[in-house]
Amino acid sequence: MERPKIKNLPKKRDVTGEIVHLDTMRRNGVGYPGKFSDLSGMAIDMRNCEAGMYESAGTRPEIMDLYDEYDSCLSDTEASCIALANELLALKDEKNILTFVDICVDEPASEVLTKLKSTKAGELLTADDEQLAMESDGEHYPILDMRKEQADLVGVGLRVWGWDHRKYTYTDNDGKKSDPQKDLLFYPEDEKMAERKLEIDFLYRNRQSSSDGSDDFTETVSLMIDEYGDSYLSRSVSSMAYTEMGYEGHHHAILDDIEGADIAAFGDLVAEIVGDEPESTGMRQSRHLAEMIDGISSDQTRGVVQELLDKTWPAQANSILSLRLKESGKTLAQTLQSDDNVERAIEVLRWYIDGE
Repeated sequence: MERPKIKNLPKKRDVTGEIVHLDTMRRNGVGYPGKFSDLSGMAIDMRNCEAGMYESAGTRPEIMDLYDEYDSCLSDTEASCIALANELLALKDEKNILTFVDICVDEPASEVLTKLKSTKAGELLTADDEQLAMESDGEHYPILDMRKEQADLVGVGLRVWGWDHRKYTYTDNDGKKSDPQKDLLFYPEDEKMAERKLEIDFLYRNRQSSSDGSDDFTETVSLMIDEYGDSYLSRSVSSMAYTEMGYEGHHHAILDDIEGADIAAFGDLVAEIVGDEPESTGMRQSRHLAEMIDGISSDQTRGVVQELLDKTWPAQANSILSLRLKESGKTLAQTLQSDDNVERAIEVLRWYIDGE
């Protein structure tokens, strides 16, 4: 696919009851006006009537001048990368309540890495001989040796994050510090403050890895963009060996002195590696699950699997169907396509279906 071509034009707004309400609250010194939709029907009708009076007079509330002054300063390139992220986020399964979607990357990891190295983001990549394990005395974290020179690059992935917050900004001191009672500017509820992150993950497997792969590691390079143009590139390293509550990787680094060309290069790389018809991992799993169902001869068994799909999303269903029966060592999916232990496999599935 291609990165969308976006022209980030100034926002055009009509005078609405909600804007009249926000203007009134601001002039009355109410720093946090609450949601317009939470007002009573009578109060909403009154504000809508006031909006009509502004329209008739050809004027508008003072707050709209502030909106024009403090609206976001996204460049066309940043707006384009947000649009790219939105197109990929739209591939997320509707049952998936997470704030990210994983996108399939079929291009070899080594080729993606080579292309990333040619961009500004490549400056964040760690050296082959750099120690990526946490410093530890062994008391809390294990003592490990994690270096690319003794590991194999075995995979690449793309994760796209999206957050939409209630939109507001500060109107003094460059937006860094303010008095909320007079300097916090809230926008209408249908305008959101968007944050998007495009994240390329490189998975490395230690050649002398533990049997459970817990000392494998992932190097992640990301582009973060928010509504106000505070874009930056970042890097982190993560490993299952350190997984605990609150762990969000380690060995962090940031590049915030980036230009539009650097942002464009990262966005273009993401658009390139997802292919002409991007597919989320959930979509691919759904396709594989559909193929598996087609391979089941019994209508009753197909019905049970369909019940599982209806109660979960593809990643969950795929994980459950990958479980192995003690009796045969085969996965539930393999068992359901054979004649042996089918009833036992259905019993296990029924436990997950009824227990959800």
